[in-house]
Amino acid sequence: QLIVKAGVLQEPAGKAGLANLTASLLQMGTESRSAQQISQEFDFLGAKFGASGGQDYATLSLTVLKKDLGKALPIFQDVLRNPKFAPEEISRLVERLKGRLKSDEDEPGVVADRAFRKALYGTFPYSYPVIGTMESLSTFTREDAVKFHQDFYRPNNAILSMVGDLTPAEAAALVQEYFGSWP
Repeated sequence: QLIVKAGVLQEPAGKAGLANLTASLLQMGTESRSAQQISQEFDFLGAKFGASGGQDYATLSLTVLKKDLGKALPIFQDVLRNPKFAPEEISRLVERLKGRLKSDEDEPGVVADRAFRKALYGTFPYSYPVIGTMESLSTFTREDAVKFHQDFYRPNNAILSMVGDLTPAEAAALVQEYFGSWP
C-alpha cells in the first residue's frame, strides 16, 4: 500500500474533489497501458489493485501473491509514475461522479452528513464531499490532474508499506528495484 499526502487538504481553492479525481484516474491508463490492459494484467495475476483519494491522503493498494510480485510491481509503479490522464477518461469519470452526487441527494443519511460537515467545518476543506461538488467537478481539466500529480506524487511525500510473506531484506530489494529510480 502506498499512501501519498495528496488529499483534500492539498487541493487548490475551487478544485474540490481534485485529489480523488487524480487518484481515481491513475488506474485509467498510462503512457504505455490502457485502462483495459491494466485491469487485464492485474486480473491475469489474480491481483487486486485500487486507487482512491481521501481527506488527508490518497491510497494505492495492491494485493498479490508473493510469486507474482515481480510481475505486478512493474504495473503498479507504471500506474503511479506514468498516468496518462486522458481527457476522455476525465470526462467519463466527472460525469460518473456528478451522477453519484445527484443520486446522493436522495439519501437522507448522506444529506444529513453533508449538512453536519458544513456546520462543523464551515469553509474548511473537510466540509465538502471527497468526490467534490457539482460546481468544482465542472472545472477540472487534464492540466489540473497533471499538476496535482506532479506536485504531490513524490517519494518524499509518500509512505510505502509491504506486508506478507516477505523478509525485510526481500522487501527492501523490491522497493529499490521498482521504486529506487522514482525522482
